[in-house]
Amino acid sequence: MKWSALIFMTLAFVLFFSQFSQARIQKEQIRFRYAPFESKSIECQHERIRDLPDWNVFCKGPHQSLDFKVHLVLRKHPRQAKFTAFELLYWVTRVDRENNKNHYSGTSLMLTLDRLANEKEIRIGQAMNNHTAELEMVFYPQASRK
Repeated sequence: MKWSALIFMTLAFVLFFSQFSQARIQKEQIRFRYAPFESKSIECQHERIRDLPDWNVFCKGPHQSLDFKVHLVLRKHPRQAKFTAFELLYWVTRVDRENNKNHYSGTSLMLTLDRLANEKEIRIGQAMNNHTAELEMVFYPQASRK
């Protein structure tokens, strides 16, 4: 029952959003940062997983090393419309090799603006580790990293 509902929702989602354009996100356009709420943040490294919209993210700090798998999709509504709509999927899996257990967290967002607009920067954080930290992702459309 669960799988059939998931397959149906996925198919409906894909069909509904097939009119949206999805540019392939380049490595230079994104950055990740692991930010515990009570200590210093850690800049992370990332590598694409084959030619999927998925990334291996590695965060290594002085006291901990963390691995994540990130599913990242950003779509923009076609330009001929009189409004701008963005769809963002930011799904994170923390890979816990010590306990052989994964922790999942995700956000799906649909943002519609009442006029044409271009994105300058998109920044989103996903709560991790029982909401004691976040994995922040920043997307720079023009690859103008700061």
